[in-house]
Amino acid sequence: MSASHAVRIAGLRRDADVAYATIDGHRMAKYTPWIFKTTDYGKSWTSIRGNLPDGHPLYTVKEDLKNPNLLFTGSEMAVFYSLNGGQSWQRLNNNMPTVSVHDVIIHPRDGDLIAATHGRGIWIMDDITPLQQMTPAVQQSEAHLFQNRPVIQW
Repeated sequence: MSASHAVRIAGLRRDADVAYATIDGHRMAKYTPWIFKTTDYGKSWTSIRGNLPDGHPLYTVKEDLKNPNLLFTGSEMAVFYSLNGGQSWQRLNNNMPTVSVHDVIIHPRDGDLIAATHGRGIWIMDDITPLQQMTPAVQQSEAHLFQNRPVIQW
């Protein structure tokens, strides 16, 4: 790997043996989304690219604080999320502009998704509780009531 490839590794507080890595090759005109996961302290890595489209070099990956199957990754033009640990990905739209996302964090108290963008500062998706509660059983059910966080009307 040359010096112009950027490798970013995200560790977790929950499981010390689990980590994620993204590799950014856009400075070498390589626009493939490279994203990997290890469950053995880095001895072996597995691609979790799933259906991420070409043309989206990745900068970051984060595992949700409550649901380990919920992942977020920031690319040159979007944020993607996976509900199944990286087997498949969806683009996070919800008024997210087409912008480079260099980091993503989940607020530990409020459950907000915060994206650090290039040129626009930050973008916040308020309350990702429904995504955190999304499971295969919920997806297959005919109807489901999500447990919302308490709110105050002033």
